[in-house]
Amino acid sequence: MSEKTPLYSYVSQALIASGAVVDPQDELLQCLLPSHLAQALVSEEELTLKLPGSEKDGDVLNYEHPVLEHLFDHIQQDGRLTHLELTDLTSRSGGLRNVFQRTVQLSQGIGEIDRIYTSHCTYLLMHFQLDAHCQENSYSDILSFACNEETLVKSPWLTDEIASWPHKKVSPQFWKTPFPRIYNHLQQSLDPLIDKAIEPFAQRIHQSISLERRRQERLHRRERKALLQPLRDDPSQDPGPTLQALQEAEEQYKETLQAIPARYPITLHTQPLAALRVTIPITRVDYNIRLRKESRNVSWIWNPIVEQFEALRCEQCETERYHIVPTSDLALHCPRCSD
Repeated sequence: MSEKTPLYSYVSQALIASGAVVDPQDELLQCLLPSHLAQALVSEEELTLKLPGSEKDGDVLNYEHPVLEHLFDHIQQDGRLTHLELTDLTSRSGGLRNVFQRTVQLSQGIGEIDRIYTSHCTYLLMHFQLDAHCQENSYSDILSFACNEETLVKSPWLTDEIASWPHKKVSPQFWKTPFPRIYNHLQQSLDPLIDKAIEPFAQRIHQSISLERRRQERLHRRERKALLQPLRDDPSQDPGPTLQALQEAEEQYKETLQAIPARYPITLHTQPLAALRVTIPITRVDYNIRLRKESRNVSWIWNPIVEQFEALRCEQCETERYHIVPTSDLALHCPRCSD
């Protein structure tokens, strides 16, 4: 849904996190609810919600809609989504100009600080349930990833720092970046975390494959010995049939070895488990970049928890950098992508 409908964005992502299938359209949310969720929301399993003023068929979703009230209760009971604001934390209002100039490097064009001012920023900490299976073997783990909701820059400090700062629960905040884009980013960011998490499990599976290969090798040696035994007992026999049998056994052995890994497929499944949104005061630096007759404003964020500026993501490869190179159309690239 559009950023102009934060309620729809919230309801959509909350339903998806609760196991529903949601099809967001221009003015509608087509929802298919699992039976337990429909029961919790006191709703039919097929639910259509529409924007106020829409002429399409469906229930008008507003803040008085009964489904919304039941959805709040359901999320709070499950503990899946919590909104916090850190207190006793102040953003820095002065003395950052020199820090910024030492931190940020601009190649090509001219960069000027328009203004420095205090603001707020929201960070998302998402927990995922990971399940891996291979034959009778299984592995489960909880994976966590945190990022700045606005810039999608990684925020690994969030899991360590959140417990040490006083905080309070607050009402849901608007999404400055559409939640589907944030969620896609989280899914992509999980890949290296998954690879690292299942590495011991994958090694056990590889060991099983190696054991099976060695077992097949022993069987093959026994088979070769049995095929050759008649010639050893009577060297006058015609070796042709024996050689043909050995060739067939060798081909079958190679096929068996090649087929072993396919018998040990690792299936992975991840699903959202819980989310925490944390709002903190930050300092913004509005930075104007001019290249020829074109210009673009970029917002850099100074984070008071880590006491440094957060990087920007390269708009080509998405790596996080403090050294940016604007292209002719003012896309922000890292030096590697600008070559």
